Amino acid sequence: MSELTKLPLIEEVLNDPAASNWLKNALMAALQRDAVDAANDSALLAALLDRRADALLACCRLAATDGTAQMPEEIRRSHGPDVRTIH
Repeated sequence: MSELTKLPLIEEVLNDPAASNWLKNALMAALQRDAVDAANDSALLAALLDRRADALLACCRLAATDGTAQMPEEIRRSHGPDVRTIH
């Protein structure tokens, strides 16, 4: 089974009460754009957010194991030195 068949339809996401308003708004905005441009921008956004989430999780794992979390530089630049602001 391909990944495309596992994805819900756009209409299903827009009508899903469990889907976040942020996702619905982003999807509605993307539907107003060129489909290829929107897909490319979405792929970049997903990759950036994945990298940020990975960095945050790595920081949390480190803090949980030795209590001396060093915040990754990218997170420090965007959120400042206080790790509590990103949890």
